[in-house]
Amino acid sequence: MNVSLFTHRKNPRLWFLQFCHLTVSVPLCSYADLPVIASGHFYVESCSGKEVGDVCLMQCEDNYYPATDIETRCQISGSAKAAWSFPEDGFHCTG
Repeated sequence: MNVSLFTHRKNPRLWFLQFCHLTVSVPLCSYADLPVIASGHFYVESCSGKEVGDVCLMQCEDNYYPATDIETRCQISGSAKAAWSFPEDGFHCTG
């Protein structure tokens, strides 16, 4: 979980009473941001979800096979946002 907002408020009429308001949000990856692959796809049906730690599997088209890792994982990227992992050389299917 990611704490996205912490607000401390005072009630002006009851200055001696204070409360905290805490909002927690879970960063999610977007299926729309899954990598685009020539001769292959990441199908949403192959994903375990879109929360941090969930994975999606690349599937190559007929007569093609994976030339790279086939798994992308939802992970925390900069500024506490979630994004799919990418290998340095991208995802590839070859025939």
